[in-house]
Amino acid sequence: MCRPTSIGATEFFSESFAAGFYRKSSYLIAIFFFVISVAFLPAYPAHADFESSKRQFGSQGFDDRFFQQVALILTGDYNGLADGLFGQNTYRALLSFQREMGYRQNGVLIRTQRERLIQRATAIYDELGIEFVEDPGAGIKLPIPTSLVSLTGRTLRGSMWSSPRDDIKIESVNIPTNEQSYFDIYSRMIVERPTRQVTYSTVQNGFFVVSGILEGRRFYLKFHDRGTHTRGFSISWSPEADVIGERLSILLASLTSSSSRGNFEEPGKQITPDNRATEGRETLAFGTGFFVSKEGLVVTNAHVVENCSSIKVLQHPHASVRLLAMDKDQDLALLLMDDVIPDVVAMISRTTPRLGEPVVISGFPRPDLMGNELQVHSGLVNLESGALGDDAIFSITASIQAGNSGGPVFDKYGHVIGVVVAKLNETRMLAQNGASLTNYNFAIRNDVLLRFLRPFRGINEPDEPSDEDEMDAQEIAENSRSFTVQIECAP
Repeated sequence: MCRPTSIGATEFFSESFAAGFYRKSSYLIAIFFFVISVAFLPAYPAHADFESSKRQFGSQGFDDRFFQQVALILTGDYNGLADGLFGQNTYRALLSFQREMGYRQNGVLIRTQRERLIQRATAIYDELGIEFVEDPGAGIKLPIPTSLVSLTGRTLRGSMWSSPRDDIKIESVNIPTNEQSYFDIYSRMIVERPTRQVTYSTVQNGFFVVSGILEGRRFYLKFHDRGTHTRGFSISWSPEADVIGERLSILLASLTSSSSRGNFEEPGKQITPDNRATEGRETLAFGTGFFVSKEGLVVTNAHVVENCSSIKVLQHPHASVRLLAMDKDQDLALLLMDDVIPDVVAMISRTTPRLGEPVVISGFPRPDLMGNELQVHSGLVNLESGALGDDAIFSITASIQAGNSGGPVFDKYGHVIGVVVAKLNETRMLAQNGASLTNYNFAIRNDVLLRFLRPFRGINEPDEPSDEDEMDAQEIAENSRSFTVQIECAP
């Protein structure tokens, strides 16, 4: 049966994340929110900016950073997974809280502001009646708002909680992999129908998130890949419960864990240069990527970063890199560099590639032979689709080598119309078909890329260009130098 654990706000926010704050203990006397209200350094100057906010946030331990984000989720200021990492989303949440409270908006919370955040979050936590429920059937432990919902029964894959008027429904899920694979489940969950619209989806290492609207109700689900099982939850709510439903969905996503582990895995775990594999350089793989947002988002191919023990962007060797989203079917991936704000980002065209139009690609091919210097090649669009009519890709005559994967394909205006993905294997074609096709090099179309990036903010799409906006290859190359990066993957 499901076992609820009643943990008050004081107890919840006082127990260490690293020790597993799900464990109820009568010996806990430290009050987390009080600790963070007195333990920080003195407040920064009144005109502190993004960097000052980042420094203060980063000066705290992981537990403090994580729970401050949880508090901002409860107050409705932070709309993202609590991961203890600082970025534009956290910065905006801090500004939002300060604005709502009538404080000076600088992203640095002084002691009285932190105390006010503590008070508001604690009151909301208690009002919701949060109880951490261990659901053995689903194999997860999740925070249930018992003031709003109650257990209404078992499902084939877990349990169901509902509010009296069905305004809010929460369901736990556990699906054996031998019945349906993790990625098959994801593929099914992102399917749209006349009554079902998907507004956001992302696949990361170990979990995926999908949200949207189903028959007039909003829904949010997060499933984890646990090897032999896919486990997670879904929550849906009516328009009347939109505000609290939004907050609960993010709270559940941030705090739900596998009960078999007894505590959380560290959310948002960073892949940093410090934990790179120690094997020699010959074990490393390389690819290309490019910035698409000033929030530090970098596009590359999924195959470039899949199964990496660590990822490094060589132009920013000391920056942390996280795999934010991946679509293996389209061979696209998105990296997040929290510590990097690029001066220039790529502009993604809305006009799809046209047969015969000139293109330029930039990237870092064959670093084992050519070093780590950016290279460019020019050519034409020689096929508007891929092999066997695949309309997600197109072919260019510009030369592609190992290491180009994930790099941008530019039109004559310097706008991105594709992402380099593969070179036709001429040897295999000759063996299989008795003939070889030369000079066919494939790229993912920009409309596919834009759909992949739709859930993310700050993506740049240019205005309709004119003849005066045309650039020569040298200008495109120089411009691309600002946002094209080399990616190193340690297996």
